[in-house]
Amino acid sequence: FKEFLMKRDMIVFDYDKCTGCGVCARGCGKQVIEMVNGKPQFEADRLCDGLGVCVPMCRFGAISVQQVDTEPFDPKAVMEYRARKRN
Repeated sequence: FKEFLMKRDMIVFDYDKCTGCGVCARGCGKQVIEMVNGKPQFEADRLCDGLGVCVPMCRFGAISVQQVDTEPFDPKAVMEYRARKRN
């Protein structure tokens, strides 16, 4: 089974600029950015809607929206992820 990939807007983190402050994780509209070893990431690309709500929150310029080949956004996966994190 091969994942369907598509070119779409996606949040990209610049780890050279990231200070690990976690503002993006706390401010993510979908609540899907995790801090792992002091750096933001997604459990899976399909959790990010690519709207860029987190971009202006980063005062270090470490977040951008870029066109990348990745999985389509999956709102159902977001709900499942958030339910799992609550438990």
